[in-house]
Amino acid sequence: MQPAAVEQPTKVMGRRLVAGTLDYLVLPFVIGVAAFALTADFIEVPFCSSETDPNCIALEVGDDPRYWVIADDGWILPTYGAAFGVWVLNLVILQGLVGASLFKLALGLRVVNEEGRLAGFGKVLIRSVVWIVDGIGCCVPLVGPIVALASKDDRRIGDMAAKTNVVRKRSVGTPPLGAAVAAGPYGSTPGGYGATGYGTSGAYGSTGYGTPGGYGSPGAAPGYGTPETPGYAAATPPGAASGPSDTGGAPEPQWDAERNAWVQWDPEGARWMRYDDASGGWVPLQ
Repeated sequence: MQPAAVEQPTKVMGRRLVAGTLDYLVLPFVIGVAAFALTADFIEVPFCSSETDPNCIALEVGDDPRYWVIADDGWILPTYGAAFGVWVLNLVILQGLVGASLFKLALGLRVVNEEGRLAGFGKVLIRSVVWIVDGIGCCVPLVGPIVALASKDDRRIGDMAAKTNVVRKRSVGTPPLGAAVAAGPYGSTPGGYGATGYGTSGAYGSTGYGTPGGYGSPGAAPGYGTPETPGYAAATPPGAASGPSDTGGAPEPQWDAERNAWVQWDPEGARWMRYDDASGGWVPLQ
């Protein structure tokens, strides 16, 4: 039986691209145009040509063309100031407060840190400033989207610098990279090699690691025991036969070879925990 796939919280690139286009480009442009229309001093003239006068605006009203020129440069500061101001309010202030910009909120996205909590002002500011690099492109931003699409954890350069991820709203509280661990060969739910994982007949031993859903013979400490096949000594839980104690009704611990440690999902705290040999207890996964 194939392990059931676990939802990866960062696989939201379609919604991210839509939200990014609206937040970074469309909204500031619309606000800038509105500010320009309100602050520029237009003077109607009988005729002008934009080829010879960059301040010329020509419009056709019915069959009659009409022409205006912009009298001075008083519109420049209000126009660019309004566009930049809405960019800061939306992408730094709002996103720092609630974990999402206007269109991320609308599309059910949140910016989180490596522990799965909302990123906060500092990290949001870093990822927004680094947009100077992510936004490089020919007329449209290219670097950020390309890097995010190519990276395994869907991070643009700003996310890498700030150590943030963009995830679904319902995934807030779960470490984004911890979800990737659960999506491996551990079964359909965080926490075990159960009947959908390594416990199928013909795997390691007669029925996997023991009875379906566990690591040893009945009567052993919950979720533990000694693996039956030689070569798995590294996966012996800390504390020998007793192993790390369960975190109160949580799914069974599982061995994470990359971290060389036992990990376990804590449903009460909605986070991944790691067994710390030094303290002899469970600590939040970093």
